[in-house]
Amino acid sequence: MTGSGGCPLIAREFSHVCGEDAGEVLVTLYTFLRALAYAGERRLEVGYPGYAALTIDERQMLALIGAAQTGHAGLLDAHLCNLAGAPVRPALAIATCGMGTALDAHDLRPPRPVVNSGVAYCGPFT
Repeated sequence: MTGSGGCPLIAREFSHVCGEDAGEVLVTLYTFLRALAYAGERRLEVGYPGYAALTIDERQMLALIGAAQTGHAGLLDAHLCNLAGAPVRPALAIATCGMGTALDAHDLRPPRPVVNSGVAYCGPFT
């Protein structure tokens, strides 16, 4: 997702879960990630395709999208504050809400972190 796009593994997975809308959802994801990269105050750490564990930054992105899906503006703003400077937060909020809507259309929700002995784990999308 941080490269130039066109990863066959990611395209196949999106096709599997989003059907004929896979291309549009994938473009929405790229837009969200570009907005996040632009708005972010540091380079985010992401894992490689197919790696099952999530980085801290990936968990933060999922929490951001989950907050957008709840429609709770205060929760979304709290997550945005952790990732972006004030001048660019509105643009990131728009991209995040778009991503949340695209996932909602396919009944996809980011997993809620489960804390067990101080270690956070996120299960699969539901």
